[in-house]
Amino acid sequence: MLGYMSRDFGIKLAACACLIALLTGGSIFAFAYLAKKDAVTLLEIPGGSQDTPLEPELKTEEAATGYNNIWDMVFVNNNTLVFNERGGKLHGLNTDSKEKWEIAKLPNVRIEGEGGLLGLARDNEFATNRYMYACYNATGSKTVVKVTRFKLSDDAKSASDYTDIISDIQSQAGRHSGCRMTMDTDSVLWIGTGDSALASAPQDPTSLAGKVLRVDRNGASVSGNAVEPFDTRIYNYGHRNIQGIVLLQKPLKNGAIGLTSEHGTDKQDEINWLLPGNFGWDPKTTRNTYNESAPMTDKQKYPDALSAVWNSGETTVAVSGITFLTSPRWKLWAGWLAVATLKGEHVRLLQINGNGSVVNDKKILTNFGRLRAIIEAPNGDVFIATDNGKGTDKIVRVIPQ
Repeated sequence: MLGYMSRDFGIKLAACACLIALLTGGSIFAFAYLAKKDAVTLLEIPGGSQDTPLEPELKTEEAATGYNNIWDMVFVNNNTLVFNERGGKLHGLNTDSKEKWEIAKLPNVRIEGEGGLLGLARDNEFATNRYMYACYNATGSKTVVKVTRFKLSDDAKSASDYTDIISDIQSQAGRHSGCRMTMDTDSVLWIGTGDSALASAPQDPTSLAGKVLRVDRNGASVSGNAVEPFDTRIYNYGHRNIQGIVLLQKPLKNGAIGLTSEHGTDKQDEINWLLPGNFGWDPKTTRNTYNESAPMTDKQKYPDALSAVWNSGETTVAVSGITFLTSPRWKLWAGWLAVATLKGEHVRLLQINGNGSVVNDKKILTNFGRLRAIIEAPNGDVFIATDNGKGTDKIVRVIPQ
């Protein structure tokens, strides 16, 4: 009885809101109602989607502008955002005062094709060791993607002590370079790589391309990874081009501890579980050429390949950075996955239940062009970064009202 009363009250509230909006000329966006009380999200947020059946109204404001191809963003404290440009520069932004500054130009970054300075991550013990990590296409006689550890100064105004911790991720011509990273609470660095458009790489147990890697802060393998004949830095394999990675607060019953986003071919962009195993991408032909039309998850070749949580169907939106909306301020959307899209030019919100089913799929923020990165701030606001080029790229703050 109480459930029916709550639902009925919500419908009446929405109707009243619509009437008020019509009378006043205002927006009804904040009063949308969705009666799906059984749609439990992966993250249980007190005061979130289970208790507040209202979508938040969104306010956006420009936080910084005038950049080229922003690729990733990391909060290093409550109001200091570190971000990069694919061309190799590392920047800082005070999200309260909007003061911005250049931190450094990272050495040995190779800008070619899709490649350049890519993913960033903050060490789990950043407050004491000041370590950060950068993933990038590197210059040199061999074309590779490297992961480098460096120190950020106490004032976040400079970087030093660059140390390569991984130097052998295959790369060619900057294609399908990945690379997104995050560190978990056990100080394990997770790295999602691209297949570098190399036909054999995704299924090759000795190649780090087309994989998810797990290493310590020195780049060494950790327990729980694949075993020989695999390179023991590999956690899972069979990927085309990973562009986003996010961890859950605790593992699910199926063992998954997070999600990745991945570019499809001309269809089937994917959101996948972070689980060990084969995700089924194999572009290798009998002539060892790269078959761009291969299925993203080839169940005929690999019957046990792990299926995607979500895919884009017969088209692509070019999924990129991903983050969970963890603050109760997001109301109905609290606990949902937020996905930045490049080709789609929107943020996609996915409500995924504990069984791995997508029970809601919604587009928002459609007026900023190509979106490469997205991150939730400590206070619950969300920051999105554009990747439109020509000095027009910006960081936008999204405030749930």
